[in-house]
Formats: sequence, C-alpha cells, structure tokens
Amino acid sequence: MSQRPEKVTGGCLCGSIRFDVAFPEEAPWPPNSCSCQCGICRKFSGSLISHDLILMPQQLSDITKAPTYKEYQSSEGGYRSFCSNCGSGLTWKLSFIPDMVIVFLGTIDEEFLMGNKIGDSEEQTEVGLTIKRDGGLCKELTSMNYGHIFWNNRIPGVTDQESLAGPKFPGSFPME
Repeated sequence: MSQRPEKVTGGCLCGSIRFDVAFPEEAPWPPNSCSCQCGICRKFSGSLISHDLILMPQQLSDITKAPTYKEYQSSEGGYRSFCSNCGSGLTWKLSFIPDMVIVFLGTIDEEFLMGNKIGDSEEQTEVGLTIKRDGGLCKELTSMNYGHIFWNNRIPGVTDQESLAGPKFPGSFPME
C-alpha cells in the first residue's frame, strides 16, 4: 500500500475549478470509495458506473467560490456540483448526511491516479502509445471499500462483474 499523502489535487476539464483533497490523520486511509450504478449518476457522469471518493466536507477545499461553480438539485436532498464552462461533474452531497461529500474519482489529477510519467518512456505498441509511470494511488483511491451501490441497476454482461471487491447493495448505502 502507498503511503498516505497529505493531499491530492483535482479539478474540472477546463481547469477553471481546482480543488485539494486533504488526508489528515483522522481521515481513513485508504479513503472510503464506492461505485454507483443509479440512473442519476449515469446521466450526470455520462458513464455506466460512477466511481466515487467518500469524504468529510472539511477534507475538500472550497470550490463554491469558483466563478464557474454551479450546483443542481438532482433529487430530494441530493445536490450535484459541476463546472458551468466545461460541464464536468465534480461532487454530490445529500442534505440529510451533512458530514459526507462525494467527489467523482475521474476529477482527481492524473499524477495521483496513475503516477508521474517517466522521462522518455513513450513506446508505440500494437495497442497504441504506452507510457511508463511511477507511483500513483489508483488502488488506494479506488478500493471500493464502501462497496457498490444500486447494484440492482447493473447491466448483465457489462457492469455486473461478481468478482468486484466490496459489498453490493441493491439500492443506496444502508442507513444504520
């Protein structure tokens, strides 16, 4: 397992919204993450499966002051943020769980997900250009230790890999 970083960075596609995610000692490491197959996440992310980082709000720097920050009420008590310039989905939160904010993992900067590019390591292969990288926290950031929510919406033969690690919930997280 990689060492806990102080923070990772991320942002939207056009770069007008940038953020830091802090990992203080009191925050879990690896961080909590999940995948979601609900219809709202599919529409909002444009993907069949949304991969999400589950944080305490104080771990995420304030993105609401960015001029292109917009928020949309996507369901009763559910709010999703995005960049009004490029359309990148950034976060979602639930008003009835105020100590949680979700960051879409695809918004985390490449060097943290995949590692830094190693010098002149580009190589043309039969599948295209490959790049060797060093480091990266993808395994830690995508542990799916909170499981897979809205598993009942899985698409047979496409998003239903039973081998995926972590618990599977037919709907949202169980509220205990």
